[in-house]
Amino acid sequence: MAQAAACPSLQGIAELRPVSAPRHRSGTSFRQVEQCLGSEEAIVAHLFRCREKELSLCPTCARPVKLVPTKRIGTYSGTCCQAFHRIVTMDTLFERSTWPLTSWIMAMVYFANSRSGISRAFLQTMFGLTGGSAHIICKRIRQHMALLEDERQLGGPSEPVGLSFQRIKGARGSRIQSRSVLVMAIHDASHVVPVVVADRRPSTIHPIVRAKVRPGSILVYRDRIEHARLNQFRSNWGLARSFAIEPASRYSGIDNAILVFWMHFRRVMAAGHGHFARGNLWLYLGEFAFRFNRRSEPDQIFWDMVSHFPPVVGRGA
Repeated sequence: MAQAAACPSLQGIAELRPVSAPRHRSGTSFRQVEQCLGSEEAIVAHLFRCREKELSLCPTCARPVKLVPTKRIGTYSGTCCQAFHRIVTMDTLFERSTWPLTSWIMAMVYFANSRSGISRAFLQTMFGLTGGSAHIICKRIRQHMALLEDERQLGGPSEPVGLSFQRIKGARGSRIQSRSVLVMAIHDASHVVPVVVADRRPSTIHPIVRAKVRPGSILVYRDRIEHARLNQFRSNWGLARSFAIEPASRYSGIDNAILVFWMHFRRVMAAGHGHFARGNLWLYLGEFAFRFNRRSEPDQIFWDMVSHFPPVVGRGA
């Protein structure tokens, strides 16, 4: 098996992927995955390489300690202030799961190669799962993809960035007013970062823009209302030095990605998630954005999914 980097980045793990593997516009083949992650031992070894730095920290003093594998696969032990054990799957989408890791990887390949997502019924049929197990697996994979995409930032010095607001209908609720959810999308000409928000107040939008937009970016507006809102936003929060404001007409193509994003996302939600819980919308947005922002390289989606493993359990799993 090809060697992977100690801490792969979000841009992909070319070291793990076979060097001679051809690029496929349709996605990643199961044969390519089996060459690198075809066994439990290979998956555990890759997980350990990705998470060695965080797993090796002493729980008492937080100093790095050398971990030694134990007889049980996926378990490592270390000694510092006291003896402790680490399970390589802890705090990941695989935690406390009796499902084989190889089956998890195969399910992730299906999610990566799909254009509109994978349903619970599909996993039930393909893997012979119960409805409850298939639901948990789908939710954890969506969380994993959404948390990976949550690390993305847009913009840069003199680069245009737009803000778009849309209401997504279909949320479960007793009142008509609560059946739609407000979503803010930060976008450039090719990427979209959607965030569920409660309202359009500057106090709500400010921390999101500071976290998702790099300093020096240009915030674009389309009409006088947006211009006034952005000016108020800058003056109230002292962001005049961080972001400039210019009309969108100066940047052709700035709205191309966001228009396509909303069109296809609404189709996906109407086809598979006509009614959804308000707290789960960020999962569907993150999953769809993860694939959408990599639409020019569909064969790289799966490798980005296994390049990093953010904490999933404990965040609504």
